Amino acid sequence: MSGLSTISISPLTVRARLLLVLAGIILLLAGPALYSIGRLRAVRDIAFELHDRHASSRTAVGELRAALAEADRLQRSYIVTGDSATGAEMFAALLDARESYRLASAAGYGMSSLPLGLTLTELDEASHEIDQLMLAGEVTEATEYFGEVRHLSLI
Repeated sequence: MSGLSTISISPLTVRARLLLVLAGIILLLAGPALYSIGRLRAVRDIAFELHDRHASSRTAVGELRAALAEADRLQRSYIVTGDSATGAEMFAALLDARESYRLASAAGYGMSSLPLGLTLTELDEASHEIDQLMLAGEVTEATEYFGEVRHLSLI
């Protein structure tokens, strides 16, 4: 060994070896644990977002039901009284129902609420037909037509 000195490493005690193994295991488990904590936070955020979206949609559906009930009540009153102010209120209630439908659709249930949108369009057309019949003085025909399309307001 010409000029090279040898380095000697003292052997580790059993206690030191166990501590090193334990530290290694802790380091190996810390990485996945930290990663899973981040993923759990992401899942929690998604759950809160879906909860808020569902609550918003549920509120809009409640408002839609109220607006449809109001439109139905006003439609009946309009046919009975023939009052044009009641007819205007009926159309305002239908606009409120359309806005509630838009809010429910915007909350993430667009395609599943498409049939409801089509029914609202049919209800709006039926209301215009009733209005035309009432303006023409054909109350009996308006009453019969209302009986035919009544199922539309029972969503």
